[in-house]
Amino acid sequence: MSVKVSVPRPEDEASRSRFAKQRMLSPVTCCASSRHFAEAIRTLLRPGDVCLEIGYDQLGPVTPLIARAIGPTGHLAGIKRHGAVMSTHKKKSPEDMCPLEVASLTTTHLPDGLWNVSALQSFGSVTAVVCDFSSMHGNDLLSDSISFVQLLRATYDASLRTVIFRSRALTAHATSYITDSFFSAKKTTPQGDPKGYFAKALKELDSIFPSYPLPPRNPDSPNGMAARICIPTGRPCIVMPFVISAIGVANYREMMHLTCLTHSRVMEIGCADGPTCRLLVGPTGPVGPCGFVLGVDVGKECIYNARKFSTALPHNLVYEIADAWDTPRLVQLEPDVDVIFLDMGGLSSVDGVSEALSLCRVLTHAYIRTLRFIIVKSRCLRDHSRSLLVQPAVESESKADALSQ
Repeated sequence: MSVKVSVPRPEDEASRSRFAKQRMLSPVTCCASSRHFAEAIRTLLRPGDVCLEIGYDQLGPVTPLIARAIGPTGHLAGIKRHGAVMSTHKKKSPEDMCPLEVASLTTTHLPDGLWNVSALQSFGSVTAVVCDFSSMHGNDLLSDSISFVQLLRATYDASLRTVIFRSRALTAHATSYITDSFFSAKKTTPQGDPKGYFAKALKELDSIFPSYPLPPRNPDSPNGMAARICIPTGRPCIVMPFVISAIGVANYREMMHLTCLTHSRVMEIGCADGPTCRLLVGPTGPVGPCGFVLGVDVGKECIYNARKFSTALPHNLVYEIADAWDTPRLVQLEPDVDVIFLDMGGLSSVDGVSEALSLCRVLTHAYIRTLRFIIVKSRCLRDHSRSLLVQPAVESESKADALSQ
């Protein structure tokens, strides 16, 4: 599991609108287990916070922990689950129940569900939200978690400081979606990765990637793709790729030397006239003669110009007309891609997160056997990835405890 440290770059934020800057003031700490959830509550909540707990249960372990964290000057608003019993732990009697020493306590049910905007607004200026989404919503779907986080940010935009969110799906998502600044920082500052999660993940990716030249595609496999082979065992294996969000052409192209190998098979979607593709196979590019670069774009004129500009470049550079959403066409053109560069202006709008995530998900599963990285030039996806933090494991947590959660 990676621990992400977000470091905003002042030169990037200077040009942001006031609305766009406010959207980034409420990071979401993702927790995969009850132990991570409790540790995040202890470390992130402050005395005097106005805290909204979604899944309020005074008989359980979470609500008293929140009350102790916000202290006698804090204000707690709780949204209860429907039903009498709201905890899997042994139920306490009212006589054994400790009073919550907070300045004020408000509890309510939401008869219309969690998506009732007017009911959420009635809690006033909330500074912290603690949410066990699966216990309240009944499932742990990634799309629902992301949508609900966006709703919380929009509802409490002026006051919200932090969101503590327990969801295995969102935690797994946060470990795969990183930013260009975070990726670069890991190359130079090990302090940002104290437990070595990120370094271990990169080492695992490099160890399972087959040595060049790539093995021939297996015509007997269900999809005809060459599986990634684990070098120590010689067996096929599958690892989810990293999705790296970058902004600006410079950051986007900086990822070339950090992600591509000399034998990589690279595809750029939205290549336009092909300047990035030409850099990949150029004299100083990371893709050598054993590698391959495919540039695709939906515009016929763009591909015509790209071919015209690249006549003197090596034979391992090819341009084709294809739409980003036409996955069968992309797989037909090149089934063994290990790095994808995604440069699409339509994904860089303020509210283009869902489209960007959908396309990355489709590409991830289309190339799941070989894909290592997707580099996306998208400001909205960069903001989304930067705001998702992963609660690190507790130091005293044993492996058995972690697996039991």
